[in-house]
Amino acid sequence: MEPVRCEIAPEVCLNYVRSDKFKTGTLSLQLITPLSEETASFGALLPSVLRRGTMAHPDMRSLSTALDLLYGSSIGCTVRKKGENQCIGFAASFIDEEFVPGGEKLLEPMCDLLGELLLDPVTRNGRFLNDYVESEKQNLIDAIRGIINDKRDYADLRLLQEMCRGERYGVDKFGSIARVEKITNQTLFRYYQELLSTAHLELFSCGSADYERVKGALSRALAPLMRSNLAHVIEHGAVSALTGPIERGDTQTVQKHLSCLTERDDRQLYALLGLKQVKMAQEKHPEQDYGTLAALLNREKEQNE
Repeated sequence: MEPVRCEIAPEVCLNYVRSDKFKTGTLSLQLITPLSEETASFGALLPSVLRRGTMAHPDMRSLSTALDLLYGSSIGCTVRKKGENQCIGFAASFIDEEFVPGGEKLLEPMCDLLGELLLDPVTRNGRFLNDYVESEKQNLIDAIRGIINDKRDYADLRLLQEMCRGERYGVDKFGSIARVEKITNQTLFRYYQELLSTAHLELFSCGSADYERVKGALSRALAPLMRSNLAHVIEHGAVSALTGPIERGDTQTVQKHLSCLTERDDRQLYALLGLKQVKMAQEKHPEQDYGTLAALLNREKEQNE
């Protein structure tokens, strides 16, 4: 079956591949945000702190028990660099339901657990637990120091740092030791809240479950995120809360969206709403040029009138 990509909510895209070839299913959740020297260390640290526990499973032992009850399923942290973006989140693996005794369903509880890790982390007094943050800070510092022991990776890192000095592409996905050391449980929690309201979310699924079931399970698990985004709009206003390809000036993604719309009325509606967002984006980022994007949307609107 051909891969399916669909936006199931604003700034939330599901990438789905149905396959009966494997004995395990996979789920992945990735928050995508622009790389910067100021925030890279926060992004690199966050997934490992979130992985330490949720309000329902407040420690590693409780989480491990929950995963063992799902036939030894696993969830790991991911920190990647893609171009000028940092991709952080989780990757989960679980037995395909065709091999589960009694036909027990694993997809929904796995989606729920991923949703918990992202949206309901263990906190105290409005911040992450200090012990968890300090422990994971040390692990991250050790990982950064360990890069020098891999000569190939270290050479690549230093090459990019020198060639792309002052550019986002030259920022390492782990950030720097100096910036990691300055992070506190309070500043990390503040970064986490901002990330949820601004980052693009990519979801990936591969397994034997059908598309509608995967979409429904992930939508339910991430429903608090949708409500949080709405609250952000109410609190800060539509212009301040605006995110997405139009706000980023991503003409290529907008073109892909239009190519997926086959009905004339749908394309015209997309163009009209897009032009409204361009005006909001110009108000939010007056220094950015949205001329190419506006021309594309105006052309699309005129062709479908």
